[in-house]
Amino acid sequence: MTAGSLQQPTVPFEQPSNGPGRPPEDGFQRREEIFRAIAPLLLECGPEVTMRRLARAAHVSVGTIYRYFSSKVDLLTFPLQDQSCAEQLRRFEIAHGQLAETDPETYVAAFVDEMVATFPLLRASFVAAVQLGAQGFWEAMDDAIGGELEERLASLVRTRGPGFDTTLMSRSLKRTYLSAVLDRSITPSELHGDLMSVLG
Repeated sequence: MTAGSLQQPTVPFEQPSNGPGRPPEDGFQRREEIFRAIAPLLLECGPEVTMRRLARAAHVSVGTIYRYFSSKVDLLTFPLQDQSCAEQLRRFEIAHGQLAETDPETYVAAFVDEMVATFPLLRASFVAAVQLGAQGFWEAMDDAIGGELEERLASLVRTRGPGFDTTLMSRSLKRTYLSAVLDRSITPSELHGDLMSVLG
């Protein structure tokens, strides 16, 4: 992966087993754990931080980072990559998808919770992508924030009536989220309150 692309990592999410009789490990979860550990340092120091410091923050070796990420850019833009967004969405649907029909309000609230949970990761990755000059980061950020958001909001039409404008609501939520990414003084709990206020 190069700084000019945020499309796909070159390291697969599913890693081979760590030995005879051991099941394949969850490569996505491990990559997310590493990124979650380095996100505060990345926000503090920017993308010029060394791989050695990033590895130390994640309590792994530099070699371990390169087992899961093909390059520094691959690591720093992990939350913005198409495959990462798709996998996050797939896992959300497995956990909460049944609520779309049975309890749409709870379903959308759970999606807002998911947006807030990934907020610190997206903020750190977004700042790094901007500073790296990675092409396509605006589109990637829009996809990461909105990732099927309008489709999820469509479930609310059943409870809020046909006059509920999912496109307008989706744009309002994305605008609120992006503002919080750019304003480092906004905390995840404040973002959650703002998003829920937009939902009404």
